[in-house]
Amino acid sequence: MRRCHGAVGSVDLRPWPDSRFAGAMAITTEADPTPMVLGIAAALRRSESHKPSLIAGMKGVAAVCSEHDPQAVTIRFSRGDVHVEHGRADDVGVAITMDLAKDGLPGAPKPNVEGALTHLRFALSLAKALDPPLPDWRSAADSYWAACSTRPHMPSGMVVVETDSGDRHVVGDPTTAGYEVHGPADRLARVFVGTAVALEELLKGRIQGRGPLALAVAITDAGLALGLGEVEP
Repeated sequence: MRRCHGAVGSVDLRPWPDSRFAGAMAITTEADPTPMVLGIAAALRRSESHKPSLIAGMKGVAAVCSEHDPQAVTIRFSRGDVHVEHGRADDVGVAITMDLAKDGLPGAPKPNVEGALTHLRFALSLAKALDPPLPDWRSAADSYWAACSTRPHMPSGMVVVETDSGDRHVVGDPTTAGYEVHGPADRLARVFVGTAVALEELLKGRIQGRGPLALAVAITDAGLALGLGEVEP
């Protein structure tokens, strides 16, 4: 891992590999990123899309670490330019340790934050940047379908039902080889932005599906591609 030592916020401004630009900003990852690196970078791009001024004002070095295993990433913010790499670097100023398996679930434990007292403003901005607001479940389904409908083995369309209200939303043409997804608004939105894994949500009963398993697998693969930034919404 390439590290920059010194005060929080010091950063190597030489070009990084795998650069993807969000507006005038560059959110980049290391050349051979881990899934956690890709997921964090995708979350930051969603955050930048929602509120560009937030990331544009951040300068510092942060880490996100798993509570239960060695997974960790380091994020370097430099007034709009952001680089994400695996591992926890030596010059981290703020570190968030969290239960990745329960992130986004009701009743999930609060993450442990190191360095917040010393770098309070940066820590508060970091928390917001890593957890951008979810879109409305209908908008999330529309964006998902626009980005993923042409991927291999996808259904011809989907009927999405929000179980709290009973509202239905249709994408594509589900009359030929369609699939139905039922669930509460927040779980549907997370599945369709890629922060929750559809098949896992189905197996744990957080959402319900109606249709062949092969279509559920294809829907899951597409959501993972979105969540890891391999497909742009």
